[in-house]
Amino acid sequence: MRWEPERFLNQAARWESLRRCVHDDSVLLALRVAGALALLYGLTPTQIVQLTVADVTARDKHTFLKLGRCPMILPGGIATIIAELARQAETYRHAVVGSAPARSPWLFPGGAPGHHARASWISEQLNRELGISLRHVRNTALCTLAEDLPASVLADLFDIHITTATLVKRDWAEYVAKRVPPLNEHSGTEGVEATTTAQLLSPGPLA
Repeated sequence: MRWEPERFLNQAARWESLRRCVHDDSVLLALRVAGALALLYGLTPTQIVQLTVADVTARDKHTFLKLGRCPMILPGGIATIIAELARQAETYRHAVVGSAPARSPWLFPGGAPGHHARASWISEQLNRELGISLRHVRNTALCTLAEDLPASVLADLFDIHITTATLVKRDWAEYVAKRVPPLNEHSGTEGVEATTTAQLLSPGPLA
């Protein structure tokens, strides 16, 4: 039996959550970055915590994040908070008894030397602090990606085989067209624009 997503986040709520991730300084920076990655790209907590500082690079005034095989340009505001988190992670040191403080390679360092943060902690805190339900967020992000991006881009973005990406795009796009037509529509919330994933993958939005 083919699995199909049933729970979604409407685009107005998605954009509002993204804006909060970019601008709400009262929320821990790591959670804001994790939330943005889940909202934009449908990343799971496990994928998020396995990101390293080396996955974030800067070139030609742009910030890039490597999720699959190829680094991609991050949108303006998202680029800012991820670059700041990478700077913090680079200076983070674990206190180790009897030796010099140990540097962590992880973008989301955990409490123990050499370990990244727990995926369950990310999931729990996103729900508690930002009201983000990861199942709804992931379904919405992946369906939007499947609608807007070529299969070759999906394959590079998520480091999956091109055949798998083609099936995902075909099956999910057909499903969304039949069941969830409002995914890319403006819901009427003031100040929230309907924006395609292609635009999100270039500098500028959410600056």
